Amino acid sequence: MMGKAVAWSVAVALAIVVVALALYRQQRQDIALQAHLENIKQRGGEPEVSCAEVRASRPVVLLALGQSNAGNHGAAATLSLEPVTLVAGDRCILANDPLPGATGNGASIWRRLPAALSGLGVARPVVLDVLAVDGASIGAWTRRGSPLRRRLESTVESLRKTGLMPDFLLWQQGEADALDGIGRTGYVNALGELRSVRSCWRIRRPAAQCPTTPSGLPSKLRPPTAPASGWGRIPMRCKARAIGTTVVTSPPTV
Repeated sequence: MMGKAVAWSVAVALAIVVVALALYRQQRQDIALQAHLENIKQRGGEPEVSCAEVRASRPVVLLALGQSNAGNHGAAATLSLEPVTLVAGDRCILANDPLPGATGNGASIWRRLPAALSGLGVARPVVLDVLAVDGASIGAWTRRGSPLRRRLESTVESLRKTGLMPDFLLWQQGEADALDGIGRTGYVNALGELRSVRSCWRIRRPAAQCPTTPSGLPSKLRPPTAPASGWGRIPMRCKARAIGTTVVTSPPTV
């Protein structure tokens, strides 16, 4: 009996140590992530526009999330581009690269998206909100208590206050998890958790997928005719899209 009691006590002690080490590791990761979030570009001297006027224009509102490819880590544009309408906190602004809401000091793929959609025949104005953090794993986005998830919830709450809730959620992420070897099944499960988080936001459309052809565009964004050359100019590269429980990979578009 004494031997069994000792063995049980040792097992309990080991379990406590394992849990404590896991919590300590998670705490250290959260501290590092919180520090990294300080690198997100903040709103500066960009000109403001009335959010009420933006709402009155009945725009397509896009919430873009992801890691470095969704951030300000691209090469500067060689062409002159008009500023994009961006929600930053509880303000609506006209923004240029680098876009507030993302890490990096370079150019953003989303900066080019409104003009690309307009070129495809989308008549409605496009409003963006961006939250992108280089090197962030999908777990950092979905885990309860994570600094990045709290930042995401704060971003959505700001959109709610401005009356510009997203029509589509654009997701450009996966490299960090691929390097960690999460695998297809693990990533699909994590995407499911992201969708469950999204369901609490009351976003008006499902997460925007990344089709391989113009006909795959959500009907709200699909132009009357979309030549292949026009689709190829959309500056967005998608790692994968979630349809139910299946991940369908898409080729890069540049």
